Amino acid sequence: MNMIISIIKLCGMQMESIKVFKELFKLADVEEVAIAWEFPMTNKCSSTVMKRETATKINWDGFDKKKFEGAANTYWKHPSSRSN
Repeated sequence: MNMIISIIKLCGMQMESIKVFKELFKLADVEEVAIAWEFPMTNKCSSTVMKRETATKINWDGFDKKKFEGAANTYWKHPSSRSN
């Protein structure tokens, strides 16, 4: 059951991350954004860092959340979520 909850939270946080990156990089002064999602069952579930140079190359409207790991400048996922 905990794994199912972990998967649901991970997918939800990735979808929210897309929205956050898309909006923040519309601001000219934003050069880098770091997002760390935390849930009660683990200390940290995921951490994503993206720089403007990277973000401007992404079509956020069609971005697949499964590609965060390869697209981000830095990406970390809690070991309990790595099989997802």
